[in-house]
Amino acid sequence: MQTPGVVDTISFYRSAQKSWVEREMVLAHARSIGLDKTSRYQSRQQELRSQLLEDEFAIYLEQHNDSRVEVTQAEIQDFYLQNRDRFQFDEPWFRIRHVTTSSYQEALNARSELLGGRAWQEIAQQYSLDPEARVQKSEQIRPLSQWFSDLPQLQSLLRVLGVTEVSDVYRIAGRWHFI
Repeated sequence: MQTPGVVDTISFYRSAQKSWVEREMVLAHARSIGLDKTSRYQSRQQELRSQLLEDEFAIYLEQHNDSRVEVTQAEIQDFYLQNRDRFQFDEPWFRIRHVTTSSYQEALNARSELLGGRAWQEIAQQYSLDPEARVQKSEQIRPLSQWFSDLPQLQSLLRVLGVTEVSDVYRIAGRWHFI
């Protein structure tokens, strides 16, 4: 009489053996009819080799680099601009200009001057609470989800504004904004 553990082990061994034999028979038949010689197979094999090599390189980097590589937003943007045709996005990407002021009148003046043709950088420098950050961010291209995650009202505006449209002035979180 056999114990349950032994029966389970023998059953598992036989099942694994049968699966292995079946797999080897399928592979042998595929080779015998020349499927491994087709251009489709060769192309898929090359793709898998490339992916495997990329994966191995990523593992190598993790194991051999103590310090993490720092990539700046500017480097990401430069790479994107140079390789734009290789990207397909599920959400729209934007380059925006955003002014934040402490008073309604300053926001209205800034908006009027922008609509009147004054240079964006001059307006940001004169009116915005953090002009350097505003100018720097205006040069970045980001997906919708990365703009105004802390100000959903402005994020909603991005969905409806046209490419060259300027929003109205809004008071959000104690500041006056327009994009």
